[in-house]
Amino acid sequence: MTPTQIKRLMKELGFTQQQFADAIGAHRVTIADWVRGASKPTGLYLKALKELAEKAKRKAKG
Repeated sequence: MTPTQIKRLMKELGFTQQQFADAIGAHRVTIADWVRGASKPTGLYLKALKELAEKAKRKAKG
């Protein structure tokens, strides 16, 4: 997941970086690194992000 995709997902969900981190069990600094492109989500974090993205899609369809 790219930094742009992560930012868009956070915006769609209306989450701050802290809320986003809490939702996937990460640290806020980790989210900040992803948003900056300093690192990329992998493993369980990537899985959690994909699940959040699906949740956002379902929410948008209403």
